[in-house]
Amino acid sequence: MSMKLLHLHIPKTGGSTITKMLEGYYGDRYHRVPNGQAGEFWSEQAFNFDDYDVISGHFVYAKSDCPYITFLRNPIDRLLSLHYYFGHTSAKGYRDEIALLSFEQFALSDFPTRSLHDELFYFVDNDMVRRISGMGKVYRAVGEAELGQALRNLEKFPFVGLVEYFNDSVRRWEKLFGWPELEYGRYLYQPDRLQQKKLPNRLIGEITEKQRYDFALYRAVFERDWL
Repeated sequence: MSMKLLHLHIPKTGGSTITKMLEGYYGDRYHRVPNGQAGEFWSEQAFNFDDYDVISGHFVYAKSDCPYITFLRNPIDRLLSLHYYFGHTSAKGYRDEIALLSFEQFALSDFPTRSLHDELFYFVDNDMVRRISGMGKVYRAVGEAELGQALRNLEKFPFVGLVEYFNDSVRRWEKLFGWPELEYGRYLYQPDRLQQKKLPNRLIGEITEKQRYDFALYRAVFERDWL
């Protein structure tokens, strides 16, 4: 338990389940950065790494002496979960606005206006690449340069899990870090949300193109011997 880790929590990638597991195992040696403070995680010296073994948060990748762990998810399923969360359970001020948008409108929108809802652009625009590349909240679209950087950064991760293979990922995680078999439940499970299998092929194709960098990152992890 002496190895210090950073859990880069990408929204809607099973992070609530993972944080409960880590908290249960590490106890007081685990810390979760509050969502409102994640953006300032690297710019403020507010966290003493000596006090914790694992820190989780919705931060972005930055160089650190501590290794990172993270989970990725099929980009369309991640957006489906995000749309449902924002429109049904999120306490954010734009909940009612998102509830009026169909999933297609949500997934294909560029959210181009600078307003109270700026951050929706970051959540929807290839957010897995955006965070792992270290790009963060830069108001422009993710591109090839960010994908390349994200792939290089992932080479430094001792562990990357996939939500679609969650149990297999967790068991590999346990062996890698010498943990006992961890028990976990499913937190923020959304049984009533729209499922990808119900989407028309035309929409799947359009979203796949729009999320092409996240799909490239996801495929790169899928093709590696992570599991």
